[in-house]
Amino acid sequence: MKGRIKRSISLVLSTVIAFSMFVAGTCVASAANDDWKLGCYGLEGDFWTGYSGSLYLYSDDVEYNEDIISAKSSNTKVAKITKEIDVDTYLYFLECKKAGKTTITVKFRTPDGDKTLKKTITVKKYPNEFKSLKVNGKKVNIKKNKFYYNCTTSKKTVSIKGVLKKGWKIRKIEAKRYDKYANESNVKITKKMITKGSSIKFPKKYQELYVTIYLYKGKSKINYEMIIGR
Repeated sequence: MKGRIKRSISLVLSTVIAFSMFVAGTCVASAANDDWKLGCYGLEGDFWTGYSGSLYLYSDDVEYNEDIISAKSSNTKVAKITKEIDVDTYLYFLECKKAGKTTITVKFRTPDGDKTLKKTITVKKYPNEFKSLKVNGKKVNIKKNKFYYNCTTSKKTVSIKGVLKKGWKIRKIEAKRYDKYANESNVKITKKMITKGSSIKFPKKYQELYVTIYLYKGKSKINYEMIIGR
């Protein structure tokens, strides 16, 4: 249950911070003769084995995640979709199982009637982009935390140090802090702060620090998310 709660928090914060990038990202498909697109929370870039996130649908003006009627994958050995209940609606989680291609078919309801959208995706083998990753001096087990990492601290600062494998580079970094009322605050953070493991300010009044590192190697992209709580 704790894992599911953390997962939900991660998805919600991913939406707040990264929604604008989903529009331009690769997890996008247009419905025939329409403006509807398909997105995956927490994903900005390629599909990698081990990735899991909920599907959502949107147009240029509005999201319609709660109006998905059904979703399926043509090759469940490559990517599997599961249906889960979240309060008063259903969520459809995409889980990338192995390298290969599959077509995602989503039926959804709009003000103009029910529609069907199809998107063929390519799942790639997980790249192991980090040689090592440490948070507050503690080594992160990347094999168990391939895409995101959650931890807690009582300190007023947080250090994140990442050493990348050959060819991988940091494209950009985003960081936000949230207090107990969910008020958001931007955090000063640079690429060097990650490569050198410099301190990131995390005053006691904040309950959560959310950091996303966007990485690339050639045309391949992957992002890594961290939530440090109290």
